[in-house]
Amino acid sequence: MSRALGDDAARRQINQMAEFIKLEARQKAEEIRVKTDHECETLKQLTVAKRKAQLRDQYKRLQAKAKSQLRKDESKVLNDERIRRLRHQDGLLTDLSRDARSKMERFVAAGGEPYADLLPALAGQAIAQIAGREKVAADVELRVRGCDVDLLGDGGAKDAQGRSKLRSKLRSAVKAAMVEALRREAETSARARAEAEADTPEAGAAAAAKAGEAAVADAELPEAVWVKADTRLEADGGRVGGGVIVSASAGRIVVDNSLHARLALVTHELQHVLRAALFPASEAAEE
Repeated sequence: MSRALGDDAARRQINQMAEFIKLEARQKAEEIRVKTDHECETLKQLTVAKRKAQLRDQYKRLQAKAKSQLRKDESKVLNDERIRRLRHQDGLLTDLSRDARSKMERFVAAGGEPYADLLPALAGQAIAQIAGREKVAADVELRVRGCDVDLLGDGGAKDAQGRSKLRSKLRSAVKAAMVEALRREAETSARARAEAEADTPEAGAAAAAKAGEAAVADAELPEAVWVKADTRLEADGGRVGGGVIVSASAGRIVVDNSLHARLALVTHELQHVLRAALFPASEAAEE
């Protein structure tokens, strides 16, 4: 009987020990599960945070790239539009220049007294430019169209009195242009010096007037003026072209005062003025 009880007690103890071991195992398993879940959650959060950071960086790069491309596209569109507008404006200016050239050619082709009066003035301006650089040579050569030789030379007069009038007219125009050019140059220089020294506009104006009078008094004219034909001034059979080419000092100094050269010079120098007058909105936008 006691032996049987001893076996039951042993069996109970064994069962208790087994239950204790199972409990310990379950607790240990729970601890491992909790720890594993925590580590897994931590790793997952780190992975998610890292991936989010990567995605944010990638988004920023793509956004910056998209903005850069957008700016490039906008700039290209603006440049293309600006080029198109400038080409259109250039076309209008070209048409304007072509129209001015056509009117000039009609004026030359018409001839008559207005053109005959213009030639000596053009010659005078050119000689004045030469005089502004160095002392006027004894001989000055005027090259004109073949059909204009008679307007400036002796061939246009039938008698001595007529030839004298032609030369007098030419010399008067030359002197007038030279005097005006020398006066302007002397007045400008004197005004600048006087204002710098005295710092008063009145002193500058007085000095400019005095210098202008002195320049007029010292103005010299060439002793002889020769007129020759030049095919470079002829176009379309000599009906258009016109003006004069003046040379001095054995051809070392040449001033092209032909009408085509003057038109090209005016068109170039006044291009900004013409653009501002014709396209004020475009000029204001560029500034």
